[in-house]
Amino acid sequence: NKGGAGSAQDLPSLVVLADSSLLAAWRQDGMTAGSDDLFAARSTDSGASWSDPVRVTVDSAPVDQSDPVLVAGSEMSHILWRQKVSGQWNLFYAYTRDGGLTWSAPFPLDPAGNGIEHGAPSAAADSTGHVFAVWEDRRVSGGRIYASSSSHYVNQGTYTSPVLDT
Repeated sequence: NKGGAGSAQDLPSLVVLADSSLLAAWRQDGMTAGSDDLFAARSTDSGASWSDPVRVTVDSAPVDQSDPVLVAGSEMSHILWRQKVSGQWNLFYAYTRDGGLTWSAPFPLDPAGNGIEHGAPSAAADSTGHVFAVWEDRRVSGGRIYASSSSHYVNQGTYTSPVLDT
């Protein structure tokens, strides 16, 4: 519990980076009144010790973040999570090029899905740097599984619109 005494931590995610170090992310409550925040830490000695936690996002107002999913890519690592926006859980994304010491600004994983309930995110990366994401989506009655991919999602450059799994 390097994030502070009394702060509950849950929903961990763990990946092995290209340099064989470990990157962990988790949800932690109590950092900002009325919110749950995401933190990450890195180990370069197979988990014997860990860096001080880094807050993945710094928000101007309290927000609830949940369900972090880490993905190790060839040049950078990625994190997806659910974040409550106007009462709905939407998906967000950020990346790190330095093993989790700093993170990009967050942006919506599914920009067209703002205001639609999203859940159960999962993701993977291939050796060329493409990131693939799937999630539960409530834009269709009863819910469906949607998927998207990108060559890094950086600045939403080559982001593909979600595809409905019929």
